[in-house]
Amino acid sequence: GGAGRRRGDGPAPARGALAPRQYQQFLASFKALVAADNRLGLFEWTLYRILLRHLRPQVEKTAPRKPAYYGLQKLGEQCSVMLSTLAYADTRAGGNPAAALAKGAAKLRGAAVRLLPVEACGLEALSKALDELSRVADKQRRHLVEACAATISADHEVTIAEAELLRGICDMLDCPMPPLLPGGPVAAAGGGEAA
Repeated sequence: GGAGRRRGDGPAPARGALAPRQYQQFLASFKALVAADNRLGLFEWTLYRILLRHLRPQVEKTAPRKPAYYGLQKLGEQCSVMLSTLAYADTRAGGNPAAALAKGAAKLRGAAVRLLPVEACGLEALSKALDELSRVADKQRRHLVEACAATISADHEVTIAEAELLRGICDMLDCPMPPLLPGGPVAAAGGGEAA
């Protein structure tokens, strides 16, 4: 067509891509919204981490990272933060964080996982742990997601808070979200009887 770009104009920006200035404005606006009530909620954290991971490559040159770990032996503390945070996510009466964590820890071979105190399991600690766990080889990252799913479905029911946390974790680990629906019962694994 005659309305094409002239030579020397430079490459056209990808459709839907953000310019660096737009990206910085977006981050500043999002942080201002979160700061409006002086509290980073679970939904905001999940949304922020997902948006950051998908938008950053559009404006910053990021080389694909090679795995730094091929096993979980040196990552017991990070696994403990991740699974403990999930174990405490179910705030309903009668929840058993220790039992939930044990179900998840059983999926992780080689990692020394323990239930941490609740004050050691905030979203900031989880973000740091996931930054490190995202450097694990692909096969091990799938095991991490399986452990997370086992933790939140230990009582055969998934809450909205648990599902939101799992969604953010899966995105940061670059793994698909398991088919767990919030509010619905979870079938017992291994063919055992349902709760």
